[in-house]
Amino acid sequence: KQNPECVVMVDDCYGEFVEVLEPPMV
Repeated sequence: KQNPECVVMVDDCYGEFVEVLEPPMV
């Protein structure tokens, strides 16, 4: 079982990565 803290950290990092990877379409 993975800790929720790890998931939150990954989610945060992934969110930032996705934003940087994907160009602003808005």
